Amino acid sequence: PSSATPAPTVGRRVQQRQEEDVVAARAMPSLPLSSATPGPVSTRDPGPVIVVPDCPDTGPAGVQTGCPHTRAGALAQLIAIDRAALQSGTMAGAREVIAAWALPGGPTTTSWSGVHAMAHVTGGGLAANLARVLPEELTATLERGTWVPQPIFDVVRQAGDVPQADLEATLNCGVGMVALLEPARIDAAISLLDGFGIHAWVAGEVSGADATNGGTVSLVGQHPGWM
Repeated sequence: PSSATPAPTVGRRVQQRQEEDVVAARAMPSLPLSSATPGPVSTRDPGPVIVVPDCPDTGPAGVQTGCPHTRAGALAQLIAIDRAALQSGTMAGAREVIAAWALPGGPTTTSWSGVHAMAHVTGGGLAANLARVLPEELTATLERGTWVPQPIFDVVRQAGDVPQADLEATLNCGVGMVALLEPARIDAAISLLDGFGIHAWVAGEVSGADATNGGTVSLVGQHPGWM
């Protein structure tokens, strides 16, 4: 079989690069120096400093272990587990860590089945980061009306007179992680995350793509309270 990239995909990527070049060439907004001045420093007691000890050994799934049996050691062990899962860079690696370290009643590889992809939304915006985990035969639509970004994003938009398209191409607008799940797993996933104090919601849907929109992500509607 041919390994050549289909023409529509090449055209879409060229167009995306051209649009990014247009955004990059625009002049930066001008703001007074006071806009960068931090607010007053908190006078609240920060509490005692926690020194996280080293974990010198390597345990199941490559997780560092051998932490002291202290409160700080327990924190160090949790950090080591999270670090190993995240640094694996794959769902298979994360599942391996979960299977090796989850206690009864915690998330298991079975309870996490149905997760097809996850996107950590950093620089480059929500749509572009999510598009990186979408295959060409799918497209995603996100509804802005399902969440309200933190006030700082609207401040940047209005104070800097930044077009919303440019804001969304640069910042995550309050969404730091997106998971693509099977519909039957959504309620269980939201309930599981809620148990850990993590707010989650259904932000959109994935559907089949055609020759013009494969692998793309669209944001539609408007955030509550935004004009």
